[in-house]
Amino acid sequence: MTDNTEWSAYTPSYLSKRYNYIAPIYPFFERIFILPWDIRRKTVQALLLKEGDNVIEIGCGTGKNLELLSAAAGPGGTVFGFDVSKGMLSRAIGRKEKNNLTN
Repeated sequence: MTDNTEWSAYTPSYLSKRYNYIAPIYPFFERIFILPWDIRRKTVQALLLKEGDNVIEIGCGTGKNLELLSAAAGPGGTVFGFDVSKGMLSRAIGRKEKNNLTN
């Protein structure tokens, strides 16, 4: 068992810098960890979202869940993505714009 006080050394500033640094290569981590190809879809389905729901994803990273969450919430819903890293958010915004996600 680890002591949770260890995490106190990882300030938001530290984490932001770290994730800014790895943002360009972050997609490769999914391949390295061999995540199931449909894990994101199944996770969003498990939320049981319906048309008009609002969704907050804390730690949205590069925004890979945005399209799935947007579709689940529908045009009447809203999806909010938060991340401590500007590098990750930049990629999420790019994904949002590329996929023309308006909610």
